[in-house]
Amino acid sequence: MSRVDIYKGIIKHEIWSHERIGQTLVDMQKQSDAKKAGQVVLTDEKPRYLEGPLVVVQTQGRAFIIDGRRRANVWRTKEGNYPVIIISA
Repeated sequence: MSRVDIYKGIIKHEIWSHERIGQTLVDMQKQSDAKKAGQVVLTDEKPRYLEGPLVVVQTQGRAFIIDGRRRANVWRTKEGNYPVIIISA
């Protein structure tokens, strides 16, 4: 990935379906596996809380959940729409 200029970033609020959240987690796990990074993205660990939005960074055609990964793992299995804060850079 190339360097990102944070001063050109945009922050917005969106509502994502449980399918989109699940696909983002799967994509993150595939990227970790491909790089042999050893990150466990798909998990059944219990989150501390289920309230509040996920925080996602979108850059260079990729999306990464940077806050709320365990919550996202719960939400991906429960049909519905959930709040997400997007940081696009």
